[in-house]
Amino acid sequence: MDEFKKESGIDISDDKAAMQRFIGGFYGDYFRWVNLLGILLQTLFVSRIINFMGVRGALYVLPGIALVSYSVLAVAPILALVRGVKTLENATDYSLQNTVRQALFLPTSREAKYKAKAAIDTFFARFGDVLQAGMVKAGSELSVGLTGFAWFNVALRYYCGLSGVLNTVLLAALYELRHSVDRGWLVAFAGLVAAKLAWEWHSGVALLTHTQWPPAVGAHIAGFGAGLLLVAAYAWRDRAPV
Repeated sequence: MDEFKKESGIDISDDKAAMQRFIGGFYGDYFRWVNLLGILLQTLFVSRIINFMGVRGALYVLPGIALVSYSVLAVAPILALVRGVKTLENATDYSLQNTVRQALFLPTSREAKYKAKAAIDTFFARFGDVLQAGMVKAGSELSVGLTGFAWFNVALRYYCGLSGVLNTVLLAALYELRHSVDRGWLVAFAGLVAAKLAWEWHSGVALLTHTQWPPAVGAHIAGFGAGLLLVAAYAWRDRAPV
């Protein structure tokens, strides 16, 4: 609130109309800079970044910016800093990230371009917006605060490959099956998964899946490691005296 007073030059603590005017002016000025920076990035930098890094490398620019920006916000949640990093993030999203997102469909079939892309751009994109709104609502109800949201975004950006969660769930499921399936088969299956991850880490090529973007092997290994820790915790719990 003190920053609002200082930036607006008026006392808005008890004046709802003044606060609304300030928020409207703040957002208008914010999106003006987002659009201006987005135009500059699209005109001067996007083609050069893609030529230098390729589509594959350019996909990591926005997550890298978000990782750094939210890490900073988690430590120093200051309004002016929030405005600056969000301006850079959104301008990059609207320019570079949107371009490389569309470029992913260039080598795909006509059916993928006109059917799958339409579904992604309509239903799944809007579903993501709804999911995001639900998460913000839940966080607000739990009084998470700006710092909590910032750290949550850092965790999501760092993890990046949510498919790694499947490895955690897989190991937990194998542990739960230990009484109904021979343990040798369970250990062998877990060993095959570990060997698959080792191969993907060594070769950089995903087994059993084929995508236009590089596999998030680090996320898969992180999920496998989390699964091992979870199984160890379950085993310790089951062996502990009641």
